[in-house]
Amino acid sequence: MTLVTLKVKSVEKITSGKKDYSVIILEDPATKRVLKISAPSSAPKHVNDAMEGIVQERADIYSLVSSMMKAMDITIAHTTIERSPTNSKMYNAKICLTRPEDEGKTFYAILQGRPSDAIPMAILHSADIRAEESLLNEP
Repeated sequence: MTLVTLKVKSVEKITSGKKDYSVIILEDPATKRVLKISAPSSAPKHVNDAMEGIVQERADIYSLVSSMMKAMDITIAHTTIERSPTNSKMYNAKICLTRPEDEGKTFYAILQGRPSDAIPMAILHSADIRAEESLLNEP
């Protein structure tokens, strides 16, 4: 499995019949190939706020969790997006946490989550967003 590091290219709000949703478009800067991630309709605000470093007066869940992590000296090392092993039309995200420990040891844990939640968290922690290369340019 080859991983590539992606950047957020844009977040688009989609209206389809009675349901609104968003698409987060991640791009490989080297090849310009993209990965589209379906997300709740609130995604544009959360992703854009994270990219601009905006912290709301009443913190959204991403800012709140990020603040808690920083208070515990925990950060996101990177986030990896991969195909779900149980549903070929769905993606999962692995959020890799790290924290310096005493005596030079490194704490390392992996959390599973939705890509639409993992992406704003990765942005808030200036962490790489990675994906399997085979997922790029998929519809």
